[in-house]
Amino acid sequence: AHVAVETLASCAGQSLPITEARREAAHAVAHAMRTFMARADVSARDLRTTLLVATDFGAQVGSLQVGDGALVLLASDGTVFR
Repeated sequence: AHVAVETLASCAGQSLPITEARREAAHAVAHAMRTFMARADVSARDLRTTLLVATDFGAQVGSLQVGDGALVLLASDGTVFR
């Protein structure tokens, strides 16, 4: 999780668009997971984990999901975003 948060924070500091920040974070998480799996000699299936991250980029909210979970946002007007 810290890899995603650190990457998103770095992207926000560089004023990158939110779509690019999410892409960078997803790549960083995938790389960290592959590195961990190789070191621990386990498969992705062995980990059975879900990472959900929501970030506030001022006027925009970004989300990142790795795994089979879901992140749902309920807006103040009742709109649900999945």
